Amino acid sequence: MFDRSAAVSRRRLMGLGAGVIGAAAMQVVPGATPVRAEPRPGHYEMPIDDGAIVPRERIGIQLYTLRATVRELGYDRVFRRLAAIGYTQVEFAGYEGEDPTGLSRAGLAELLEEYGLTPAGAHMQGAINDSTIDDHIQQALDLGVPAIGQASLPTTFDQATIDSWNRWGARAADAGLTFYLHNHSGELQTTDANGKTPYERYIEETDPAAVSFELDVYWAFNATVANPSLDPAQLVIDHADRFALYHVKDGHEPGSQPPDVSNPFGLVFGGAGYSMTHLGQGDIDYETFFNRIRTADIAAGRPADGRHRGYMLENDNTNGQADTKEAWVTAVTGQAWMAHGLRIAE
Repeated sequence: MFDRSAAVSRRRLMGLGAGVIGAAAMQVVPGATPVRAEPRPGHYEMPIDDGAIVPRERIGIQLYTLRATVRELGYDRVFRRLAAIGYTQVEFAGYEGEDPTGLSRAGLAELLEEYGLTPAGAHMQGAINDSTIDDHIQQALDLGVPAIGQASLPTTFDQATIDSWNRWGARAADAGLTFYLHNHSGELQTTDANGKTPYERYIEETDPAAVSFELDVYWAFNATVANPSLDPAQLVIDHADRFALYHVKDGHEPGSQPPDVSNPFGLVFGGAGYSMTHLGQGDIDYETFFNRIRTADIAAGRPADGRHRGYMLENDNTNGQADTKEAWVTAVTGQAWMAHGLRIAE
């Protein structure tokens, strides 16, 4: 019988436990998501490509992509495969309740360490309010998760919501965590009399010390179908210090592919413009997108490699496909494409 605790102890003694979670292993930057400094030794042997835009060691995966696979196989087998592919980061969408083996929270934290995976953040599951936010914070602390996020936002501006985010973000900051907001399309599709989308007002009217953002690039581009004046890269450039994470996923432009009737998200979140596909196989010009942000970062004196941000690839269309090729096609090909397919502009 495999003794996991003994294996973890051996890794520590051998100096291979670079995935240790907690403050000692991560640099906490106010308003940003802590990230790993380097891949663990021997974890990924392909030579570093200095011409890549995205820092390879900060490529992660949003586990929502593999949610059905986790429910079928459990975190142990999924993490083992992700580590073998070369991942060093994951972002959660739910915790041990997703695992069919009765895994405890402590057991989940142990698996992260065993496979050298650092949690970049977690979308909070269940009700989020003044009564539950401390429980969400404690869950994150138990797992060494440095940032907690709200997965869906209202599509219209509401001051009471802003006030809530500021309160919850302040509580998270007091605990040493980042609180972040994740977009879909609806909050970027309409503008007010001043030409501002609700999402832009969220950025401008939340407390920068308490609230950060995770730009889902796919949903931002999807919003351009209804709001052609929206420029997703410029949105990041204009508010560069507010973005802690990206969701990196791909889609075909409207009309270029038949509608994907298996995916309800376009309708639910006010889109249905782009048709989601595997990362690197769609029409979103990520090379231009990231190069524009990189150029602006350099001009503003920020790190050219985006070290204050994490890059979480995702595919929403893999639910119900436990341990089938679709989720793993995204995980394998998407990671390689991000690490070696996106080039710094000469």
